Amino acid sequence: MHNLTGSDTIFEYACSENSILGEMCESVGIEGIRLSRETIDLADGRQVSQLLEHVEQRPGADGWVGLPCTDFCPWQHMSIHRYGAQYEKKLRKRRKHGRKMFGLASEVMSKLLSQGGRRLQTVVSS
Repeated sequence: MHNLTGSDTIFEYACSENSILGEMCESVGIEGIRLSRETIDLADGRQVSQLLEHVEQRPGADGWVGLPCTDFCPWQHMSIHRYGAQYEKKLRKRRKHGRKMFGLASEVMSKLLSQGGRRLQTVVSS
C-alpha cells in the first residue's frame, strides 16, 4: 500500500445513504465517504467545488460513481407518449439536472485520478 493520505478512502458519488459499498468499507476499515442526496447536491457547482477541496486533502483516494439513469432510458419515449407534453417538460428538467451531475462527477473523478486515486467503477443505475 502506498503512503498517500487517502489511500484507504473511497468517495462514493451519487449513492444511497445506506449503500452496500459504504457498509463494506466500514467492515474492512476503509474510509467510505458517501456522497448521497442527503449529504450534498451533486448538481450544484458550489457544493462540488467544496467537495473538490475535500478530495485534495486525500491524495490517493479512490472513487465510485453511480449516477441514476432512469430519465435517459429508452422507456421514456413510451412515458412521453403516454403522459404527454407536461411529462416531457418535467423530463427535460430532470435530464438537465442529470447532465449537470454527470459533468460535475467527471470533474471529481479527474481530480481523484490526478492525485493517484483509481476509478473503481462508474455505473448508471435506474
